[in-house]
Amino acid sequence: MTGPVEPIGRGQFFLLVAISVVAGGVYIWPQAVLAAAGQNAVWSLVGSVALAGATTWAHGLWGEWAGGPHYLAAAERTWGWARWGPFAVTVALCLAVESAFVALFAQMLHVLFYVATPLVVLRLLIILLAGWFASKPLNGLARNVQFWFPLVIFSFLFLWVAGMFQARDWPAALPSNVVSLVDIARGILMTWYLWIQGAVLVTLAPHVSDTPARRVRRIAVAAILAQGVILLMIYVLVTATLGPEAAQHLEWPLIFVVSNLNFSSAFISRPGVFILLGWVAALILHVSVHLYCGATNLAAAFGGHGDQEGRRRLLVAAFALVLAVASSVYTSPSETTDWVLKVVDPWALGWCLLILPASLAVMWWRRRVRPAA
Repeated sequence: MTGPVEPIGRGQFFLLVAISVVAGGVYIWPQAVLAAAGQNAVWSLVGSVALAGATTWAHGLWGEWAGGPHYLAAAERTWGWARWGPFAVTVALCLAVESAFVALFAQMLHVLFYVATPLVVLRLLIILLAGWFASKPLNGLARNVQFWFPLVIFSFLFLWVAGMFQARDWPAALPSNVVSLVDIARGILMTWYLWIQGAVLVTLAPHVSDTPARRVRRIAVAAILAQGVILLMIYVLVTATLGPEAAQHLEWPLIFVVSNLNFSSAFISRPGVFILLGWVAALILHVSVHLYCGATNLAAAFGGHGDQEGRRRLLVAAFALVLAVASSVYTSPSETTDWVLKVVDPWALGWCLLILPASLAVMWWRRRVRPAA
């Protein structure tokens, strides 16, 4: 560990897992899954949430069997000296996704809202704020998530209800009667960028106060299911408003929908602007949770004495710098989206389906041959 970590509550753990899962990518949802699966997109979402829930449960079970205060400790107790391989791949995939999210969000802000602001300024501002939150102790980060996340959800629900009153193409949101397993599989692959959170779960789970491991897993799966409901609501709103053809060709379909909501009221004319602050906060805290977990794991690996909390903050800064450099590589929203969907998604899903069963099998065998005293 990196020194004493104040425990977090069950509700805080739920919110940390929820914001680490999907907040980074909802604004490009559901374009890719519609393009890949068509009207089987709903079935793809169901399959994606089910698979994410199963892998979340499995990550929690592996963390419980392995023990330890974070992901790297669990990897060490599973793989010994070879732990650096799984850890390096996991961190690389996480940085690839986070850098793309930062780039996409900054590009969206630049194109739609802050045209005169240089793109690099928007990227750096997001990363600096994320690093600042990540440098706080776990309980401080959890309190910030606890404050902002409900505001994000309430603003989203307000706009969702407003948007549903203006939606007209209801049959477009219904799933196809002709089920294509190939299309569903393609759609699931196009959603995996939303669910890369296994290391976060294993790192945070040991610090939930006075809660059995089984219940912690249930809370984590509940966070996945809750975010699945949010994704379904977004899907219905976008497709019922724009239709499936327009939704899969627009760059940011959800942003388009909420930005064009209009009320016949002198008090509120463009309600879409209200969610912008919430989305910015959600993305920043999403990145913060991943920065915190990455720095916590690496700081523990250095061991030694001295100011370990200071060492963790330095590592947060180092990860933030890597994120800033990586996010500057992307030149356009379409290139960034293609990188996430065509490169990161297949590797991330393949890695999860490879390393997670292997880790569980190794720990099951070790528990079998050397049962706990």
